[in-house]
Amino acid sequence: VFTRPKLHVSTESIDSQADINRWPHLAGIDIPRIQANVGLLIGCDASDVLEPKEIRVSRNGGPYATRTIFGWVVNGPLGRARSSPSRTANFVNADLQLNEQFQKYCDMEFNDSVYSNKSSMSSNDRRALDIMKATAQLKDGHYEIALPWISDPPCLENDCSVAEHWLKLLKKRLLKDAELLTKYRENVEGLLKEGYAVRASTTQAPGRTWYLTHHPVFHPAKPGKIRVVFDCSAKFCRSSLNDHLLQGPDLTNSLVGVLIRFRQERVALMPDIESMFHQVKVRPEDCSALRFLWWPNGDLDKDPEELMMKVHLFGGISSPSCANFALRKTAHDHRQEVDPEIVSTVERNFYVDDCLKSVQTPHFAVRLVQELTELLK
Repeated sequence: VFTRPKLHVSTESIDSQADINRWPHLAGIDIPRIQANVGLLIGCDASDVLEPKEIRVSRNGGPYATRTIFGWVVNGPLGRARSSPSRTANFVNADLQLNEQFQKYCDMEFNDSVYSNKSSMSSNDRRALDIMKATAQLKDGHYEIALPWISDPPCLENDCSVAEHWLKLLKKRLLKDAELLTKYRENVEGLLKEGYAVRASTTQAPGRTWYLTHHPVFHPAKPGKIRVVFDCSAKFCRSSLNDHLLQGPDLTNSLVGVLIRFRQERVALMPDIESMFHQVKVRPEDCSALRFLWWPNGDLDKDPEELMMKVHLFGGISSPSCANFALRKTAHDHRQEVDPEIVSTVERNFYVDDCLKSVQTPHFAVRLVQELTELLK
């Protein structure tokens, strides 16, 4: 069933018994009186529903009728006065919005006739950028940037009950798959070891506390490897964490530009940034909104404890913008200390966390990688 908020079909277009009685060849057909808006269209793909069981053919230019499993259906001119409403046609396309989004993506990324280097920002994008500029601080070699709340302080509902429910479902899945449990445990322990996650404090900030659900994701190109993903779009009381965050401006380079520049010279380089979003820290007062539940040392027989992320998350609506802002700020803040080619590489040759760069000689390629690594480590 495809749903729409409203079907634009006037109730005046519905046949009435008076319309039927006007035509002698339709005698004996009873049409129920409907006092409601049209709420359902039967598509042509439901052929068994529309299959005629009996037919009353048209006469004298009038309507014809077919009997279906739902009753009689009348088609054709009803012979009403000229003031009768015009006929309407309705078409429901389930994936129209997805098609439009994909077309826009292709136009922006691969069609040089519509692409423009001139960037425009909405008022919300400018607000998010102002928050990033105002809160960005370099701490222990990593930039720390606040979550760009739509309203600060946010008014988050405590959704711990949802996190507990999903953790129980996850536990059932892990108990059935020992290999998945081992890899899942390694992932969470890796987050703690790298300092991306810590044990949460018992004090909860009112309106700033949110519990994230999490699940494993498998990549077909990397068999045997999983990634633990936090669902920032999970709803509680009709809202999610992402609903409270500004998306921020799109600071990602044009893919077509990156690819064309990649083909300019003879020697190719393809470095990337490991766990790019995790390299950008979250402001401490915002970390309570990134809580999640897990068992101590991955022991499913123990009571779960509360952990919280200290970095921007893969799946957070604001994470791409914050991560790209931190990357560009790194190059800008060290502009006077590094080769201008390094700054240009960061600003023009990265597509999210992947760098595609071409240079003239292998010697220059080695030096460029070394200096780029030193800048971004």
